[in-house]
Amino acid sequence: MEKLFFSTEDTRVIHLSEVDNRLKKLINKIGTIDIPLSQNYYSSLVKQIIGQQLSLKAALTITKRVENVWPNFDPLLIDTIDENELRSAGVSGAKVKYIKDLTQKHISRCLWHYKNVRFGI
Repeated sequence: MEKLFFSTEDTRVIHLSEVDNRLKKLINKIGTIDIPLSQNYYSSLVKQIIGQQLSLKAALTITKRVENVWPNFDPLLIDTIDENELRSAGVSGAKVKYIKDLTQKHISRCLWHYKNVRFGI
């Protein structure tokens, strides 16, 4: 899936509007949804870990700081980055551990769903 797309003319959206008045108000207010989705699942997961339990503004700020330290979230560079640099960018110690664990599993390709996913490495 390259994008998340829901039109107000979609039969599923029309059905939701008919059965739920609250959704109908939201659907009418928001309109058609057309959001491009990242195909880099690894980078998306790293960003989700960084932003977990944070406001959107804080998550974006910290993500930008991390990108300055760790270009393009390149998994092959994670071992060259000092943990304190990530911590100084605003990432908690626990999240650094989660990111490093995810990276190790990504590089070793041991996550089960990666069998059908193209790698960015």
